[in-house]
Amino acid sequence: KDLEEYLINHFPFKIRIPSDYFIANESVEFNYVWVRRLNPDRSLMVHWVPFSDTIDVNDEWVIKERNKIAEMIYEGDV
Repeated sequence: KDLEEYLINHFPFKIRIPSDYFIANESVEFNYVWVRRLNPDRSLMVHWVPFSDTIDVNDEWVIKERNKIAEMIYEGDV
């Protein structure tokens, strides 16, 4: 419940999160938050962008955005 409240108060979305998850990384500047649990290992990363009529959200765009964020926060496969 505390994690859900934190997310509601700091980010522009609401999501239900099981109690054994924690924030692994976050950045309001880059519009993302990564929550995870360790056993078993599970992760969820949320990234948001301002609405724009000019953004064509398709598979290519999603992969490009994912890779951009992953390069900033994750040292591993991208």
